[in-house]
This record gives sequence, structure tokens and C-alpha cells, in this order.
Amino acid sequence: EMVDVVGWRLDEVVKLIRGPKGSQVRLEVIPASNAPNDQTSKIVAITREAVKLEDQAAKKSIIKVDHEGRSYRLGVIDLPAFSL
Repeated sequence: EMVDVVGWRLDEVVKLIRGPKGSQVRLEVIPASNAPNDQTSKIVAITREAVKLEDQAAKKSIIKVDHEGRSYRLGVIDLPAFSL
């Protein structure tokens, strides 16, 4: 049974999609390539697998910057995703 998740928070949709590894979930999607008024949907079947969230993890680094004859070390924190 399909569930309309338009307007749902992403974390609520993720809870709905999660399930045992190796099982399938079917998603009904409207392709972004459709014309603006074309609501034709497709059913996409996905086999559940463990997901690594490394791409969403914060990363740190120290960079060296030379400015007006002096060297500075700056700490940089990269946040791939951020929401308020």
C-alpha cells in the first residue's frame, strides 16, 4: 500500500522506508524530468541495504594561510548538511 508523504519531514519518511536488510520497498515517484504539469509517476523497487552516512559526517581540517608576511593556521569545519 502506497503512502502519500508529500509535506512530511524527511526523518519521518526515512522511518517509513527503513526495514530489514535484503527486503524490498516500493516507492512511487514523480521524475524531476517530467514537464511541470506532468504528474505521471513511476514505481521504483529498492532492495534495502545498510547505509553508511560518512558523506553526511562533519569533516575537519587545518589549512595554512600566508597573509602580509605572516603564516596562520586556520581550523575549518565542513558541514555537508545543516538545517534549523
